[in-house]
Parts: sequence; structure tokens; C-alpha cells
Amino acid sequence: MTVRGISQMKKHIAGRINSAFLLVVLIAGLFVLAGCSDRPEDAEVTTLIESSLSDRVPGSWVDYFLGGSDAKLESIEIEQWGEQHSDGSWPVTVHVVGTAKVVPFIRPREWREFDRVAVYIVYKDDSREWQVRYQEPPE
Repeated sequence: MTVRGISQMKKHIAGRINSAFLLVVLIAGLFVLAGCSDRPEDAEVTTLIESSLSDRVPGSWVDYFLGGSDAKLESIEIEQWGEQHSDGSWPVTVHVVGTAKVVPFIRPREWREFDRVAVYIVYKDDSREWQVRYQEPPE
């Protein structure tokens, strides 16, 4: 093989290595971007919030320290998504209107109305499923 043939073969191999490296970098970049911008749909978040409120409504919403339960929602609207946190979670501001059951100690249970703007943290659990957590407002 001549010197010219060896030189052409080196260029050909270097070109293939560069192409393969570029492809690996592009694919890795797509995975990183997909993971960073991964945010659930609004409908999924409203469903998760509705489910969490059926178990427990914050006490400040129904003026009762033990909180309420069995929320019946008239509306739930996402007002704003915040910037993604470093742990991959998202703050979301929602406006929630509805009623919830409270059970005072001496009186019979009653339904109380609420109309609140609240912040929830949307995050993935260990099973990579979306969850929500109510964030108490700072005092």
C-alpha cells in the first residue's frame, strides 16, 4: 500500500469516527433535553389535584384546623407554571373553587365553600409517576 493510500484510509476512518461521535452527542443531547423539559399536561395535573383534595382539603381553605375532605370541585384552573426546580419538580399556581366536608367536634358535619389560589408542587415519585403536593403559603 502506498503512502497516499494509507493517508486516504486514515482520513476515511477519521471521518467515520467523527460522524459516529457527532451522532452519539446528538442522541445524548436529545435525552437530556427530553428529561429537562418533561412536564405533565395540564389535564393530568388538575386530575391529580382533584384526587388529593378528595382526601384532604387544607384547613385554611375551610376555616377549620383539621381541614376538610370529600371536596366537590366547581372549577380548577391552572393559572401559571413556574420555573422547573433543580430536582425536576414544577411549581404550578391553580385557582380552585368548591366545597368540602368538615366534621366539627360538637356539631354535625357540614359543607364549607372555598375559593382559593394555591401553589402545588408537581413531581415524579420513585415509580416515575407524576404526583402533587400542596405548598403551604409562607406566613
